[in-house]
Amino acid sequence: MRRMLQDVLRLQRDFSRSSLDRGTALTLDRWLRSQAPRTEHPRPVITLPGFAAPRSSHRSLRRFLSGRGFVAETFQAGFPRGQDIPAFIESLEEELGERIRTLSERYGCGVSLVGQSAGGLFAREFAARFGDGVDRVVTLAAPTNDPAQAALQNSALEWLVGRVSGAADFNEQAGPAGLFHWPAGTPDIPYVAICSPVDGAVPEPTALIPRATVAASASGAPRENIRVRSSHFGMHRHPLVLLALADRLCQPRDDWQAFDPRDYIRYLPESALRRHFPGTDVSEGGEGAV
Repeated sequence: MRRMLQDVLRLQRDFSRSSLDRGTALTLDRWLRSQAPRTEHPRPVITLPGFAAPRSSHRSLRRFLSGRGFVAETFQAGFPRGQDIPAFIESLEEELGERIRTLSERYGCGVSLVGQSAGGLFAREFAARFGDGVDRVVTLAAPTNDPAQAALQNSALEWLVGRVSGAADFNEQAGPAGLFHWPAGTPDIPYVAICSPVDGAVPEPTALIPRATVAASASGAPRENIRVRSSHFGMHRHPLVLLALADRLCQPRDDWQAFDPRDYIRYLPESALRRHFPGTDVSEGGEGAV
């Protein structure tokens, strides 16, 4: 019971931070539009909102991506009811798979999938099974289901997700095989995980790709972590997250370079920059939400 109450408080604090992120987004909107990179040619992007979030929740994200030259649309996957997540992903193949194929043929290139929270989990699992036509996957605070990290998961959110979906909790819904980050090289497309050290819903160690996987990944199919100090529920509108997202979507697959915020933020002292972009060197077993 004590852990459940602590996790409820973490969620409440994250909601409060998300209001601050909204204000930050409004304040830095002009700066972001002047700094964030643009794609040279129209390239399709499909965004997937978080658990039970409506399509309208990504309106500002679509507007930002469209302003960067991308052809952005949102796929509202919904959430599994009475089935585990692997079976739910299978059920998305016809509709989402057909949309990916249509956009890929229309624009002559792969489609980027950008998923927030559970939407990132769905994007990652979908691309692993039905990756034809997918150019890259970028997740925003997307969870995994690793038994070794079970003690880090937010028990209140686990319980809520499970109950809404008709399961005992998220662990049951994940299925017997579990849900993990991609290994190095499989599938053969870039995978970027953007996460936050102050995430109150999905503890950062569960959202980070393991360091060994990042180190073993090849240049053609990189695995990359980007840490940005942001709330969980406001990540899709946080200006520094959007800056990193645009940079990764514009990054050429045949000449992939790690994200460097100094490419865009040149005059901020190093200590201040590292507060907002803490780097990627965190312990996989360290503390998650704070």
